[in-house]
Amino acid sequence: MESNTRNMKRTTEKKILVCMLWLCAIACFSGFPWIFLNWETITSFFKSYGKASDMTVVLFREQCLFFGFFCIYFLYLKNLGRYKTIIKLGSSLIAFMGIFMYVLKNQTGFSNISSNYEPFIWFAVGGFMFYLNSNTENMIPEKEKLPVLTILFRIISGMLLLNVTSLILPETTWNIMFKTSYEAISTYDKYTFGLVSGFMAFSSVIIYYMSSRIKSFYGLSKSIIIFLTLYFVGLLIWGNPFDLYEFPFWLYTITMDALSCITIIYIIGNKKCS
Repeated sequence: MESNTRNMKRTTEKKILVCMLWLCAIACFSGFPWIFLNWETITSFFKSYGKASDMTVVLFREQCLFFGFFCIYFLYLKNLGRYKTIIKLGSSLIAFMGIFMYVLKNQTGFSNISSNYEPFIWFAVGGFMFYLNSNTENMIPEKEKLPVLTILFRIISGMLLLNVTSLILPETTWNIMFKTSYEAISTYDKYTFGLVSGFMAFSSVIIYYMSSRIKSFYGLSKSIIIFLTLYFVGLLIWGNPFDLYEFPFWLYTITMDALSCITIIYIIGNKKCS
């Protein structure tokens, strides 16, 4: 009797967790279509956030693209047992991201309805997902280092981790990478710059974990690399890049694009993965 009750509880918790993953996917997807809005619509939309600049549009589109990727990410995680460890890492990062967003909001002075409530929502969602996931069965993924791909994934992970500097020294990092002074940009630009930098830095943890398990997570691994390629290509075509970026940012972006393209070629052509 007690065993049946326990099994029913676990089944209910699994259903709730899958439902939460679906809701997270839908919530993230709702932020993606905004990326296709034209320049005038975006700048008019951000009048209430301060003076809109070329960087405002670029940062906004970066954020939208991340939402699109997070939608795909959450859909993959519905296979609970297989992705249990990644859900554990992801839910921890989501909860931490909630705390980070709250600190970032206060640090930059940015405030609107979304930024005032989102930190608490994501902290609660991440914490609850972590709890629910702890009671699911775990299918331990096969750990197998692939000669080239594992190295490429770890280099990409390290490159993404460099975004921590944007969190620790936002003004210094911004002034090194962009031509517009950090003091001249809006609070929205400062907040979104920190948010996107946080997304990239925290993603490095999951990419590093997957680097020795690419075969087990082939679909998700391929999706991550395709996303990174689109993301860094977008930085080179959105707005007026020659008027926006300093040499260090050009170097970083082109390097990431090159690494992503090489990784796509290897991951698609590697028969051990597919």
